[in-house]
Amino acid sequence: MEEAVWAKLRYCPYWPAKIVNVPPGLKKQARKFYVYFFGTDNYAFVQMDNTVSYLQNKSKYEKKWRGQKFSEAIALCDEFIKNPNGSSLPAQKQILLAKEYEFEVKKEKTNEDLWYTNEVVNVQPTENCTDCVEKQTSIDSLKVENQQLETELRRMKDDSDNKSQKIYELETALKHTKDTHKIEIDEMNLKMQQFTSKRNDESTDDKRDEQFEVEGLLDHKIQNGKDMFFVKWKGFNNRHNSWVQRSNLNCEKILQQYLKSHKLK
Repeated sequence: MEEAVWAKLRYCPYWPAKIVNVPPGLKKQARKFYVYFFGTDNYAFVQMDNTVSYLQNKSKYEKKWRGQKFSEAIALCDEFIKNPNGSSLPAQKQILLAKEYEFEVKKEKTNEDLWYTNEVVNVQPTENCTDCVEKQTSIDSLKVENQQLETELRRMKDDSDNKSQKIYELETALKHTKDTHKIEIDEMNLKMQQFTSKRNDESTDDKRDEQFEVEGLLDHKIQNGKDMFFVKWKGFNNRHNSWVQRSNLNCEKILQQYLKSHKLK
């Protein structure tokens, strides 16, 4: 199920996206769509109420200039609509999952703050089911062959010059072919069901929580009576720096060094 939409996280603008299947390793969330934001590396679970039809609302949102990446995202979404099969996402072992903060904050107009967290999540690569495609192609080929035999049989029956023996041989060959193909199709369908069942079993609740390492604390503030620290994440660039509540930090040594250097308690 891939559908072009405008989607948004809390405190963020609507952005061109497409609804995609939840990969093995991630648990589905109630009343949320799993989407990929065009022009970014981000996936996210988005509230259904925060997704709207792309085409029906394009004139409303595309007029709002939000930078070059926004224009590129619109172009990529338009290309996906023109050629849905030509813009498949590559299989990935890790994805960048955007998640909204659980606590309430007031939106401030700064270029540095991101009002969501980015988590690197390990997932099982979504398989393209090459075997299923080959099996379906084989089934379609068998159906075409059956139709050709039936057409040939009808033609020969209508042709009075053909001998009844030839018709009998074709009827016998057709019956044998149908019986053989039915067995092969049944076996292929069984294998496809087993494949699907196995993949569904592998996509059970095996999501692994990611722990992100803090590289440094850059700033602090008090917001709604709570201590907030501006975090630089190890392995990520400054675009992913984010404000984190003190109680959610897991870097006691770095925290104590920051408090001591800034003469804080």
